[in-house]
Amino acid sequence: MRGGEEVLKVFVPVAVGWECPQYATFGDSGVLIISDWTPQGGPSHTTVHTGREQDGRFKAAAAPVPLDHGPDFYAPALLRALGEDRWLLWGWAWEARDDAWAHEAGWAGTLTLPREVTLAADGTVVQRPARELLALRGERVLHRTGHVTQSGSAELGQVSRTFDLTAVLTPDTTGTSGLRLVTAADDTEYLDISLDPTTGQLTVDRSHASLDARARGGSYAVPCPAATTGTAVELRVIVDRSIAEVYLRDGRVLPLRFYPLAEGPWRLQARTTGTDRSDFTVQAWNLTPGGICQEPLLAGQGQDA
Repeated sequence: MRGGEEVLKVFVPVAVGWECPQYATFGDSGVLIISDWTPQGGPSHTTVHTGREQDGRFKAAAAPVPLDHGPDFYAPALLRALGEDRWLLWGWAWEARDDAWAHEAGWAGTLTLPREVTLAADGTVVQRPARELLALRGERVLHRTGHVTQSGSAELGQVSRTFDLTAVLTPDTTGTSGLRLVTAADDTEYLDISLDPTTGQLTVDRSHASLDARARGGSYAVPCPAATTGTAVELRVIVDRSIAEVYLRDGRVLPLRFYPLAEGPWRLQARTTGTDRSDFTVQAWNLTPGGICQEPLLAGQGQDA
């Protein structure tokens, strides 16, 4: 790869290793995806280099940028759809819990949902859920439009443990606003998806997403400039039991693992901490995966839809 040394210097530290390279072409443009690791921490993150092919070689045209903004994504694989000029991508989502818990459950790791990868006119890599995933939608279980204020959350309705959600959120620029997936009847277990007008980011916070202290917590962010201006933000969220994948309209993605253990029922809320209001339109469909095997989070725990 030409230009690799120059772009490496401006983005990643010295002594970083590259592995699992993947390459896709879009006309005379190319996209090189690299999984990065360090001697100290091992597998770390995934970056994407964009450029052009010249004389049969790829020349990077810009500094690499993160392919994905989640903490549990690595070693993606690209595949050109059979008979189509369409690139699909799957990533590996490792565990975000103690090794002992994974051993107890008897399984570890999962693949992300397939994504369609395209290249925008400005050279930006865009990722969206593969169109085939629409066929997994079953019954639409909620369709709510309204607004929420600091005085109280808005209850949107119940969802199953596997669902597909679309939302248009107009942020409250005086505080954080967004959606909460509540997985415990007493509200003690939940996953937050919030728009932060101060940082211009969408954040996903799993600090309270499991009643088991062996699950990793933390808050993770993806750039979302519209959060600072009060402009409506479109997003799609697909949840499959222990993984949530958040897609922004501009093609950025933030997936993460979380491990809810409460009996539920699972339900959605709209919330804001600001002094103004946040408007929302939210739709959700329970997924009907058919014969797909669903492993329990704990050994001896029953499977559920």
